[in-house]
Amino acid sequence: MEIGPSISIEIAAARGVGGRDPAGHGASTCEGTAEAGPSRGLLAFEEVAQLMAQKTVKKAPISSPLADQDREITGKVLQGTLLDLIDLHLVAKQAHWNVVGRLFHDVHLHLDELVTTARGFADDVAERAAAIGVSPDGRAATVADGSGVPKFDSDWRSDREVVAAIVAALAELIRRLRARIDETDKTDLVTQDLLIGIAAELEKSHWMWQAQLAE
Repeated sequence: MEIGPSISIEIAAARGVGGRDPAGHGASTCEGTAEAGPSRGLLAFEEVAQLMAQKTVKKAPISSPLADQDREITGKVLQGTLLDLIDLHLVAKQAHWNVVGRLFHDVHLHLDELVTTARGFADDVAERAAAIGVSPDGRAATVADGSGVPKFDSDWRSDREVVAAIVAALAELIRRLRARIDETDKTDLVTQDLLIGIAAELEKSHWMWQAQLAE
């Protein structure tokens, strides 16, 4: 391990080497010699490691209004919701490009509305996470690993298949949202209020998509 001059000075100061010791007596070279040896070398290594660790601790740039445990629980809820919403907008866009059938025009436009809604909510959720000191992660690999939205197959899909897939996706997302609303009841009422608003809009959307399947 390479020891920088500032850390060497701090260790020396802590031991009283090269000046006066904590008791006010001058440090002597014989005292330093008496302490030399394998055990002292190990102690010096540990002291250096501790000092370097203290210097490299990264302080979070955003403070949180929540207690640590509440922030952790709420942060996980928001991160999971963010992944679901990002995936919902990707599924809706994929369906938008690939839908075919007699109802193509209506379903095509309705899907774009859903894309806009999901994107907007994803941004709200990510910014809420940041506001409580949690770094949101919306990278593609993270979404692929953590989303709970049902898989949407590639290739052309009939209008009725698309509607059924969107109904199923919304139903699953709403189920997950309602569980998260319960989770945040004791940790963060502001986040809970945000999730309630999202759930209300998605349940309304679910009704409108489901109505298209009625005979």
